[in-house]
Amino acid sequence: MRDQIRGLHLAVEYGKNNNSSTWLWLREKKTIALGALGGIILFVYGIILTLQPAEFRRVYAAYGGIFIVSTIIWGRIVDKKKPDTYEIIGSIVAIIGTLVIFYAPR
Repeated sequence: MRDQIRGLHLAVEYGKNNNSSTWLWLREKKTIALGALGGIILFVYGIILTLQPAEFRRVYAAYGGIFIVSTIIWGRIVDKKKPDTYEIIGSIVAIIGTLVIFYAPR
């Protein structure tokens, strides 16, 4: 269980750091160094995913659900766009799916 929580934590950190670096570079016209940082984070995280003790597909499913929710939150905080009902419902469905895939007893 502790390994699974560590995998989820890494997915959250990856999503937060990669999104912010790439966003600042592309949308806010910041330096290319931030774009490069986003690329490096993406590359390193791809390697980290393969080193998780949990099965790759479960870790990647967790990342997918967290990525969906983190982009909705990012849009709300940074872009000042309130998510509509379907975005909220969709992110709830994604998180429930993530939990089922990741934590269902085998």
